[in-house]
Amino acid sequence: MQIIAFPFLLQALLLLVGKVFTMEEAEVKVKEYKTHCQACTDPECGQCATLSLTSLDLTEIPADVTCFTNIQHLYLDYNDLDWIPGEIFENLVNIKTLSLIGNNITTIPAEISRLKDLTELYLNENCVKQLPAPFCQLENLRVANFLANGLKSLPEVVEGLVSLETLHLEENALVALPDTFGLLEKLRIAELGDNEICELPRSFGRLKKLAILNLSSNKLKTLPSNFCELPNLEELDLSNNFLTELPEDFQSSQCLKKFYVECNLMTHLPSWVDSMPSLLEFSFKDNKLVEQALPEAFGQGSAKLKLLHVGGNFMTHLPQTLGELSQLEYLHIGSVINELERRNFQNGNWIYTLPESFGKLRHLKVAHLDENQLEYLPDNFGELECLEYLDLGVQFLFVFAT
Repeated sequence: MQIIAFPFLLQALLLLVGKVFTMEEAEVKVKEYKTHCQACTDPECGQCATLSLTSLDLTEIPADVTCFTNIQHLYLDYNDLDWIPGEIFENLVNIKTLSLIGNNITTIPAEISRLKDLTELYLNENCVKQLPAPFCQLENLRVANFLANGLKSLPEVVEGLVSLETLHLEENALVALPDTFGLLEKLRIAELGDNEICELPRSFGRLKKLAILNLSSNKLKTLPSNFCELPNLEELDLSNNFLTELPEDFQSSQCLKKFYVECNLMTHLPSWVDSMPSLLEFSFKDNKLVEQALPEAFGQGSAKLKLLHVGGNFMTHLPQTLGELSQLEYLHIGSVINELERRNFQNGNWIYTLPESFGKLRHLKVAHLDENQLEYLPDNFGELECLEYLDLGVQFLFVFAT
């Protein structure tokens, strides 16, 4: 019995010794910081402004930390903290950056509203279920990261975050956004993927400065009518939802650089898709696109395009202007099913012929043309001088290009 128990006792002893060591290490760092600050005469000293106590297995914030009123950047990442005492914010009023990544924090004290100078808050990878309303009084907060928590909702007074530019809320449990969300007038980056959002608030179209929007892996079936009024989007990801259509007009079509609507229920594309001059990446894989879903002018209107992925649909034709995509490096019109998941059905498209302009894709490096109905390749197919990878599996090819 003693022999069996020995490894467990040893493991517990090593864990205890490790915690004692890390606590001592934290005390040493705090003492060194205190000594430096007492001796320092430089009012702009960066070392005085920053205290880092990361990866020390701390279960509580050292008491001395609350005495250092000159701290502007406090890092407590990857510890074992499960709560933040409200009184810590009474003295640390000069903090601009507060980082608590990778702890076990469940609640944020209302006293956080005292941090009037706070510009960046990192609470990703914690267990926060709800934000207190006073959190929205942080008028200078520019960056807020709550990735991978358990948030189910946002405060209705979220518009109080008047300086917010970057918001990370991926991998939470949000089912909706407050009606006031569209009042975040300075918001440029909104990462909202991997939630349970069913619909967007009617105010969403008022986010005029929004440049990056990720709404992937939610439960959206429609977009609000004013979604089309977002004028400055450069990256838009609507993948893994239940969308059947996009707005007929879209003000961001001229500036959009990356556009993903993968794994939805789209059968057709809106007319504005034929003119996206800034577009670099375009993926509508695994939808229900039919016939020639890409407009005939697509190649001329998206001349900068480097990646085109429309595999896993039901298209029968590609536009004749495809060869005008002179910068295209990656083309996928084939299957999107992993071979380990394969069954006896086709998953590419139903394309019988490639456009005669296909050989003009001189920068094309990767071509997934598998699982279509191709019977022959264009005569100029052999002119694809940069081609490195070609998949022609499961076709009806009778003639290869020479």
